[in-house]
Amino acid sequence: RPPISTLFPYTTLFRSITKGLSDSNPSVRKSVAKMFTELAEKSPTLVPLSAVQTMSKDSESAVREASMNILCFIGQDIPKQSIELIKLGLNDAEWDVKNAAAEAIAKIGEHGENPEIIAEIRKLLQDNSRWVRLKAIEIISKILEKQKDIVSLPEVLTIIKQKDIDETMLIASVKLLGVVAASNFDSAFPEM
Repeated sequence: RPPISTLFPYTTLFRSITKGLSDSNPSVRKSVAKMFTELAEKSPTLVPLSAVQTMSKDSESAVREASMNILCFIGQDIPKQSIELIKLGLNDAEWDVKNAAAEAIAKIGEHGENPEIIAEIRKLLQDNSRWVRLKAIEIISKILEKQKDIVSLPEVLTIIKQKDIDETMLIASVKLLGVVAASNFDSAFPEM
């Protein structure tokens, strides 16, 4: 991922466009966010991380949602920074932002090939927010189809034993337990 400063002809243009993210008019910020989202779809390496960081803290939920949508495209290249921003989105008060954040983390982790991304998603299993933990469980369940060893049986049992577990979380955890137990049958059911 080349730094934006190496793209000399675009540097001045991006600085001008990025200034629109601090405009007091929400319509201007939404337009800039939409432009960066479209750019991310076509040329993800051109989107400056600083713009996405600014967007993720905007007062307008549509701009914050756009930042999460952008992370779907640029997240593979910058997993740690992306996961940190996605955590903000998963804890957002607005459901459209939360859903976009969940989509972003699913998109980043869907291939399960980058150990750094998997490590970051595993950390989310310990997050204070049930919503964040639920999304992490769902993603890990999908990754387990390709990589059987990314989460251990004791880790899944710890999730199930959490005090604040609700029905939705319990169902997702039991599904995860089924996948993990199937590949570790002897340790999951030692009496059989």
